[in-house]
Order: sequence, then structure tokens, then C-alpha cells
Amino acid sequence: MKNTRFIFFAAFLFLFFPSVIFASTFPVEDAGISAYVKLDGSGVDILNKIHWTLLESEKRGEGTHVIGKTEVEMMIESLDGEDKEYLFSLYPYIYADLEGWLVAYFPKDKPASKIVQWNNYSPKNLKPSVLEEAIDQVIEEVNKGEEFYLSYSDNPKHYHFQHQEANRLTVIINTVDNTKREPGDGKIMNNFSVTVPGEIKESSYSVYYSRIIGGSDACSFLLSADGEEVYRAISSTRCRENVNNREFIYRTYDEEGFSFVPWHQHSVVFKGAAGRESLEMRLGAATVLIYKVD
Repeated sequence: MKNTRFIFFAAFLFLFFPSVIFASTFPVEDAGISAYVKLDGSGVDILNKIHWTLLESEKRGEGTHVIGKTEVEMMIESLDGEDKEYLFSLYPYIYADLEGWLVAYFPKDKPASKIVQWNNYSPKNLKPSVLEEAIDQVIEEVNKGEEFYLSYSDNPKHYHFQHQEANRLTVIINTVDNTKREPGDGKIMNNFSVTVPGEIKESSYSVYYSRIIGGSDACSFLLSADGEEVYRAISSTRCRENVNNREFIYRTYDEEGFSFVPWHQHSVVFKGAAGRESLEMRLGAATVLIYKVD
């Protein structure tokens, strides 16, 4: 499409059933989307060291495991290109036990789209999920100044504890950097079509925007599916309401009254604003699909 500036990426992942974790002390009933690894090492010493890296951490089961939170920051390059700017933080839960399992997860009432890491995203600079980053942050903190090196051998695996039959996860990302547009360009619009080849367990999305200038009315964009509005920001006071001129949204499509149907081609459209003031705005939209393939 002429005069568009967008980046598109679709990632497909397997969801692996962590049978060992199910048999342990992991809080299955509370957890939603997760990422997990088996550490190259285990024991009380490692568990204690992990405990001290976490926020709101508490030991449970007479020292058999620990549950807490860690902070994952959203840092995106500033619009003047000089430095990164802190936007906000997510706080996934961390579980670790004596067997060496380390799991990062969001509660079951949070959409799976929270795994999308927007930090300087591009197809050539694809970041790990927020949960993978949480795991690596904990390990990095433990390893600071220690006599041993905590690590894992296999790549992190993802799983949703409330959708035990699901075995596929697809992430589709669109971003728009209006600061690279030329004055006089029309609206920025990107779309994709997707057919889910199996039973859909959850469909969710993440939307973000970031602006240089506040107080204008150019916070305008639309996410729609099959012609139905999913999320819209098109208010003359939108940017004024948000003091920091940025916002991140995580919701399910079902919340907006839209459902993906298996084996049916759906069209999802992400449309940015037109006009001079929109040239100072960045936008991003991601769709996350969890489903079962036989």
C-alpha cells in the first residue's frame, strides 16, 4: 500500500504440557499463560538466591518452593532518537522449586497478549516474550557476584494452564512509526488475514501508542476484525486525558464481542491517523491466538 510505514510479523510457537510441574507445588489453578525452563542445577541454595531477587516474595511449603514477582520494564527508543524512554512496567509472577523448575506466568484472568514485548520491536530485532525476559532477568540477578553460574540448556517453553488442551500459539504484530512519514501522506493502514486451523481457546490483543506532543487531538487509531470495531481511540481529549501521552492496552477479543471462528478466514485491520499532528505518533497492535491442532 503506497505511503505506508509498517512492520508485520507472525510468530508460531508450540505450547508444551509441563507434566512435571503439574505434579509439583505449582499453583495451577491461579496461573494463565506461562514460560518455563529447567535450570542446570537445583537445591536449597539456588532457591534461596532466587527468593531474594523477587518482589513480594514468600517461601512456601517449608522451603520446597518460592513464589514472587519480578519487574519487566517497557523501554522504547525516544521519538527524538537520542535515548530510550521508560514507559511502564509489567509484573509477572515467578515460581521456583527445589527440582530446578523456574516458571514466569501471568494470572489466569490476564490476557495472553501480555507476553508481547514492544521494546524496539522489529522483525529483524524480535524480542523474547515478556515472560522469557522475566526468566532471564531473575537468572541474571542471581548470577551477580556469585561463585556459581545459574543457567538453563533448553529454550524456554510456553504453556497456558487454563487451556490444557491447547498446543499452538500464534503472535501477529503490526507497528507504525508515523515519525518516518512525509507530510501529506494519508492514513496509515495495515491488515492481515488469518485462518486458525483448530479449536480456538483464547484470542487477545495488545495495542500501544506513544507521542511527542501532548494536548492535541491526534490520538486516533482503530483496530477492527471482519469489519467490527475492536478498539478505538478517536477522542478530542484522548491525549489530554493521558498525561504521559502513551498507553498500553491488553484485552481479549471476546471482551469486545468478537470471536474468531476455526477454519474461517478473518481479516484484522489496524488503521492509524492522518494529518500533520499524527506524524508525531507511534502505534502498535498485536494479536495472540491460542488454539488446539489435532
